[in-house]
Amino acid sequence: MKKISIYLISLLLILFVFELLNGFWFRSPLEKNLLNFNALYSVDIKINPNDYYPSSNDISYSRNTYGLRVNCQDPKNINLVSIGGSTTDQRYIDFENTFSYILQEEITKNTGADFCVANAGVDGHNLLNHINSFESWFPLIPSFNPNYYLLNVGINDAAILNVIPEDNVNNGNNFLAFVKFKIIRNSYLYSFFKKVRNLIGISLDRYGVLTHKKNIRNDFKYTALNNSPNLERDIIKNSETFGRNFKKIINIIRSKGGKPICILQDALFVKGNKGIYNAFPYQNDYLNGFDLQFSLNLINNQIKEICSDANGIIVSIDKNHFIENDFYDFVHHNPQGSRKLAKLIFNSIKKSILENLGP
Repeated sequence: MKKISIYLISLLLILFVFELLNGFWFRSPLEKNLLNFNALYSVDIKINPNDYYPSSNDISYSRNTYGLRVNCQDPKNINLVSIGGSTTDQRYIDFENTFSYILQEEITKNTGADFCVANAGVDGHNLLNHINSFESWFPLIPSFNPNYYLLNVGINDAAILNVIPEDNVNNGNNFLAFVKFKIIRNSYLYSFFKKVRNLIGISLDRYGVLTHKKNIRNDFKYTALNNSPNLERDIIKNSETFGRNFKKIINIIRSKGGKPICILQDALFVKGNKGIYNAFPYQNDYLNGFDLQFSLNLINNQIKEICSDANGIIVSIDKNHFIENDFYDFVHHNPQGSRKLAKLIFNSIKKSILENLGP
């Protein structure tokens, strides 16, 4: 019994020292927030994109110390920041082929100015995560004050997530809640096991058609013939909630003196007169392709109305603008689609940009 006690005490001491050396207890507030947002920073890695689309070369994926995918060095020089989930992050697209970089080069070429576009997309983030970014990420980047905020959002919110965030702990004067909050924010082991659990959980059963997976189109078929009437009420309610939150993010942008640019997103949820069958899990049922498209249409309507009322710029996508070969799955653009998106954005905003910067 004595030996067991000694072993346990030794183990606890080892874990304690390990946490002090590797945990986030003494990291900067920016690092802590980025880690809790699951946003990468200070990385420069090579990724083989052939699991998703044919490529003869590995792609370079890097993010700076502030968590931004950008090639201008000083945050004060950032003119536009693109915000969204994985369709903005474009982790499997080389930096020079991301729509953010192509947009930057297009603006620079047409204005003669050194225009800088920063990519703040984070895989899996929805609108509530983006609001948190405005509150707990962007204010910690020194001299960060873009003129334009490009919102490429909607798809991750179209898939209704009935999940309560883990770190939504009790903020009252409760010591145990305080300790739990500190562990969630600072513990390396907690962060490690959370990432392992997330990696294990990246499956079709959890994320459906939004999953990053090799040959995912082989796992889903266009066999749904109509929407699900029993889910319509929840879809409408979800879009109304999105609208209220979208107003918040627009108000934040306006309070900073910025101009919102709002993309009405598109996806391959429906092809012809058929939708994807069992496209995304929801409660004890599934949203099919028609449900997701209906949800995305309602969300796009909210974006269009709210952004227009705030004198923002709308980037509308015609039904036939993108073809199936512009995507490597159901929602993410390949380099060809990325270039088409960048051109579309530029054509939508060039009047405003040229008025401010001149030829």
